[in-house]
Amino acid sequence: MLNRLLKSMLVLITVTSPLAAQLEIHNNRWFRDRESGRTLWLYGHGVTNLISQTGLDIAEHNSHYASYGANTQRLHLTQGALGEGAPWKLLPDGRYDLSAWNERWWERLHLYMADCKARGIYPFLQIWDEPVIERGETRWRVNPWRPSNNVNSLAGLADDPAGHGMPGFYDVNDEKLMELQKAFVRRVLDATAQYGICIYSFCNEYDYGAKAPVAWQNYWVEFFRGYERSHPDLPAPLLYTNTAVRRYMDDGCRWFPVIDWYYLGRDFRMKSFGRYGEDLSGTGARTLRSMVERAGELYPDKPLINSRPASSPDRGTKDFTNEEETRRIAWTFFTSAVHLSGYRHLNPAGPDDKTPWLRTHPECVECTDGLAMERSLESVHTFIRLAEPGLAELTPAFDSAAGTPVFRLRSDREQVIYLPEGGAAEVNVSSCCDEVYRYDPQSPRDGLKRQERSFGSGGWLEAGNRETVFYVRRKTAPGSGL
Repeated sequence: MLNRLLKSMLVLITVTSPLAAQLEIHNNRWFRDRESGRTLWLYGHGVTNLISQTGLDIAEHNSHYASYGANTQRLHLTQGALGEGAPWKLLPDGRYDLSAWNERWWERLHLYMADCKARGIYPFLQIWDEPVIERGETRWRVNPWRPSNNVNSLAGLADDPAGHGMPGFYDVNDEKLMELQKAFVRRVLDATAQYGICIYSFCNEYDYGAKAPVAWQNYWVEFFRGYERSHPDLPAPLLYTNTAVRRYMDDGCRWFPVIDWYYLGRDFRMKSFGRYGEDLSGTGARTLRSMVERAGELYPDKPLINSRPASSPDRGTKDFTNEEETRRIAWTFFTSAVHLSGYRHLNPAGPDDKTPWLRTHPECVECTDGLAMERSLESVHTFIRLAEPGLAELTPAFDSAAGTPVFRLRSDREQVIYLPEGGAAEVNVSSCCDEVYRYDPQSPRDGLKRQERSFGSGGWLEAGNRETVFYVRRKTAPGSGL
């Protein structure tokens, strides 16, 4: 099933765009620019609560990532939204009025959207955030929605500072609560839908800390549909999803135009980044393959995205660990469709080992090793730029590659393979026993090529110890000249 799905994904990948035109779903699995018709491969990085961090310059932030070709960012609207960084009005006594607005926050949101539009960035906006509804000193205790923190008399929500706000926050029968939630979501749409460049997520980690009702999820589906009906002049259909945990494989997802598999769900016996004791189902590569295949079978008409790569993770988050292979599978900067994965050994060569690999944690602007993050983004950007001329007839592929998992693009006559530094991969061509291949290794850093080689039936290609892009071209007959 997976190969059939992948073979149907003929893509033209756009690295940069001077202006973000309206975003729409194209050919089921992909997004495209409505004006130019170009298919977009979304990848990027950014500070998740940029709007609430009033000390960060939005243009400088976006310019930094756009310089590496990044064209998407994951943005929390209510995580870390406290004090002057909250969208609601902060009163002199330190409480919030959830029926009034902090106009400075909304001005920053408008500035962000206009800047993204100008730079060709497509934001992934997460409206609500379950972690800040969960128990914790920096979570429910300080959340503006905890009754003691506002003047709105929300009797249906727990007020215990050592407690949490679930399931009350998801009670669609609490009219007063839902009117305040709707007012916020409506203003978010008023501020952003006019640009036509967003993918919206109703809630980050929904149904993770507590059993959350499908009714709340469906409530927002109907709300978004109603907003579209009342705004027929929107430049593009609203694209929305739910960054849930347990509801990927149930009927609740069928109403979403986009499927976000940020967390992988119980179908694959995986929890958040391996921290909670559940085993991975098979090796990392097989798990990734089975996950995409399963989601593809259930939702063949919807784009699959993973919102995690497009944000700066917290420092304490572990990578998915696969002890069987003594390697870590890392999320990457790719957000849409099939993803590029980078691996490294758990035991590095030494304390000074800085072998770069494609990952997002902890290489982010808020962590210590920003240079490594920049190098990773640069690698992805350069890989796409170098491969772009032949991508119109290439499709992503998992099969026929062994060793270090690689991202491999394939057509009938040509393959493009990216390998991180320190990695090694083998490509089995035994099924093409009457063919001769040639490949020309090229450095994604400086574009310099190494000596071309050729191999025939059963041949294997090894990357060595340098970060490399390989172009493998099939000849029509053996001995036809290289």
